Amino acid sequence: MSDRLLAGADGQPCSLWAYQIFAMFCFQAEVKDRLALHLGRSGQRAARWPWAYLGNPDKRFEAAQRLAVS
Repeated sequence: MSDRLLAGADGQPCSLWAYQIFAMFCFQAEVKDRLALHLGRSGQRAARWPWAYLGNPDKRFEAAQRLAVS
């Protein structure tokens, strides 16, 4: 499913949300290469959902961004 999303065109109504969902899963699994791909397409701000499941959405999103470039 993640491969299909990454292979498609950006700009779909729910694509930013979907990229953030997959980014959260990759963050939890510490899969840095996939995390970086999804974060690169997910926008610069954390979506409240799904990041709020892990605590403060902004802090978790920032932690994911740091992990992606480490």
